[in-house]
Amino acid sequence: NLNKLVRFPWDKVVQGNIPVEGLLSIGATGEGASPVMLQLVSQMQEVEINLPEPLAKPLGVSRALDLTLHFDPDFKRMEGNFGDYLATDLRFNNSQLTHGVVSFDRSVPVPEAGELMLAGYLPTTDLNLWNPVVELFMQQPQPTENQWQPVFDLKFDYLNLASFKVENIAAQIRLAEPLVHVDFTSNLADGTLSLPKDKNLIPDVRLSRLSIPSQLIEEKVGQSGLDPRTFAAVDFSVDQLTVGDQVWGALAFQLRPEISGAAFNSIVGDVFGLRPGLFDQEPDTEFFWKYDGQRYSSRLVGPVGVDNIGDLFSGLNVPTIADSKTGKMVFDLSWPDQPWKISKENIVGDFQINLQDGSFYTSTGGAGAALKLISLFNFANWLKRLQLDFSDVTSQNLVYNDLK
Repeated sequence: NLNKLVRFPWDKVVQGNIPVEGLLSIGATGEGASPVMLQLVSQMQEVEINLPEPLAKPLGVSRALDLTLHFDPDFKRMEGNFGDYLATDLRFNNSQLTHGVVSFDRSVPVPEAGELMLAGYLPTTDLNLWNPVVELFMQQPQPTENQWQPVFDLKFDYLNLASFKVENIAAQIRLAEPLVHVDFTSNLADGTLSLPKDKNLIPDVRLSRLSIPSQLIEEKVGQSGLDPRTFAAVDFSVDQLTVGDQVWGALAFQLRPEISGAAFNSIVGDVFGLRPGLFDQEPDTEFFWKYDGQRYSSRLVGPVGVDNIGDLFSGLNVPTIADSKTGKMVFDLSWPDQPWKISKENIVGDFQINLQDGSFYTSTGGAGAALKLISLFNFANWLKRLQLDFSDVTSQNLVYNDLK
């Protein structure tokens, strides 16, 4: 009975009897030998295995099983292979599984006591097919003395996730209480997911890196039919956000779906020198994306701190007309469309800006002429005017201390 070796609902995975042949060795010598070893072999023809491909096996098909049980003097270890790619090395104490590894097309060392490492490599797969298998492990009791906890260590060439193709994926999943922890790396992002088993709680996504290719934005972001009412609630943060070849900065928010759309609450970060969430004593910076099934609308409200306003111009790939050391912006802006379809023709609302200790950069055309006019009426320079000193008007930049 497999349950006597490893406590698991085997009847939901393996059906049929396993005919075996055995070889008992006593006093064996050599590397890896134990005082008593029992080798069991079978072609598994009378067994059906109900798992997704490539682990599935229909009834009547042969697949070689070769196991060796080690006794010293009690049952200590079971190692072996099933087919060409599946290998196992399990350790026992008092006839109970304490730790081990089961790997598919991977070479993985045996983990610490208390963990059963389930490692595998697949070119790709449909993750939905594996949900019933994961549920079987989640139904296991929490580990106590001499018990084990499953850890999935997986690698894929690519996966299709929510219509996105993610490549070069490596993930380690721990089914702990009350959260499932997922540490992962990929071509698009690296980070950690904390997924609560209680569906009433909010998942947490913390990324050290998120890279969004420009082509991906063109293909996915502009697609029609995107409904913010269907977004999943999540607490999200990224330390380094890159769009195309450009580093935007850090960003975090709480995404909450609503009847009328989605709210991005408690926005904090540092993007192009703009720092929402900088002011602890003021209201949060928030963004609202609404949709009634026919029409979209977007709204941005709240204060945003500013370091060098010149970083914003550089980030947006527009000529830098000013810089600053510190500052503050207050937004209450809305537009009747999706967030990225903002324009000077459709935006309405109030916008306040206060910058300290910076300079305007003169340029040819109207902008330079306007700055010269401002400089002529700069009260701090009146003394210069009385002395017929207009050097600041014709110099390269116009310095200011406080600009509102």
